[in-house]
Amino acid sequence: MYEVSSQRNRLFSWSRSLFVTSAVLCSVFVSRPSRGDTPGPLGVGIIIGDPTGLSANYRLSQERSIDAAVAWSFGKDPGFELHADYLWQRETIFKFEKIDFDWHYGIGARLLSARDRKSDEKLHLGPRVPIGLSTDFNKDTLEAFAEIALVMNLVPATTADFDFGIGIRVYF
Repeated sequence: MYEVSSQRNRLFSWSRSLFVTSAVLCSVFVSRPSRGDTPGPLGVGIIIGDPTGLSANYRLSQERSIDAAVAWSFGKDPGFELHADYLWQRETIFKFEKIDFDWHYGIGARLLSARDRKSDEKLHLGPRVPIGLSTDFNKDTLEAFAEIALVMNLVPATTADFDFGIGIRVYF
């Protein structure tokens, strides 16, 4: 009983810290004065789903970017997750009420430090193949996105897993 309560308290504490950090980051970046008509290539925000945490995207060009997240996974092996992907963007897969939706796909890697039911630490490592949709608001300053990714864990054993989430990023 104590162990379950302790895990819930840690999860609540971590979630509260994530919310406060995200709120501070968004308020700082949204309230910054504009440096011209176009924002910079770095976007920082949050992702909610599995995993839930901080997300970043660095635009290398109009068609390519590097995406990463520092997050907590709530899946069958809950734990701390890091992932990074190289993405290719394709413009306007469809429009909905004058809003363009772009799509992206890529290849990357995921590192998950999970605890199993016996409280043993497990390190999962493997390639990640994401695909998703995104839309820009406010002249490329604000981006909303949704993504699903197939993950093939190679360490400690070969297993398949999925990551999914929705999020928002502010570019500056």
